[in-house]
Amino acid sequence: MTGKTHSRGIRRRMGLGVAVALLSPMALFGIGALGTGSGIADATPMFTATATVSPLHYKGSNCPHEFTFNGAIKATGLTVTTTVRYRWIRSDGGVETQHPKLVFTHSGSKAAMDITWTLGTSGKSYAKYWEKIQILSPKAGLSNPATFTLTCT
Repeated sequence: MTGKTHSRGIRRRMGLGVAVALLSPMALFGIGALGTGSGIADATPMFTATATVSPLHYKGSNCPHEFTFNGAIKATGLTVTTTVRYRWIRSDGGVETQHPKLVFTHSGSKAAMDITWTLGTSGKSYAKYWEKIQILSPKAGLSNPATFTLTCT
């Protein structure tokens, strides 16, 4: 490789080992035969959501009945201020039209907007109905389903 002209017209005089390290983009990032560690910590933040419902079960004649959903979004590995947008989605295909946001300045948890769902008709049962928090940005994600049952007598 000594004294050769490269495609960019630059003359280089160096040993083979140095040339390979300098010319290989994979070597610059520590990827390849020598391993995958670049020496730079992975600083990608993670956002997770959890949801709960109250009451979990209702059986009675007071129908339609209202269920209240609470939730939280947790940020981990956060190094810069980040805005998280989310919404509530339901098992019947309903989607909350509001897209609230939470601004995180550091890792930790924040309460999501509480919502309610009122449903039920006399003589009908509703099993395994749920609502979830759907994280829209910065990266999509879903919470657990906050599941409830309803029996209207």
